[in-house]
Amino acid sequence: MERIGGHFDPQEFERKYSAVYHSALAHYGTLRNAFSKIGIDYFYTELTDPMEKLTPFLGRLPDTIIAEVSGLTAKAIGKFRRNLGISVCTRRKILEAAQETIA
Repeated sequence: MERIGGHFDPQEFERKYSAVYHSALAHYGTLRNAFSKIGIDYFYTELTDPMEKLTPFLGRLPDTIIAEVSGLTAKAIGKFRRNLGISVCTRRKILEAAQETIA
């Protein structure tokens, strides 16, 4: 069986294994994170700036959770969030968002 991933650049990987590529990004944030879960070192640079993908979640999820998924540090996430003027995520914000969804 062919071992996919580690030797493909991001564009080639997306072209050959589109469903796996998008699933890996959805579940692990980056290809590097996804491949590290199965013991493959991924040396290529990601296609997009991870901060661009993370912006909609800033202040809506704790920095630590965003960091875990993105492969960045919580400190870097917090700094980026503060630079954008977005307040920190709190339990109260999460509860309010949940109540709005239910209503």
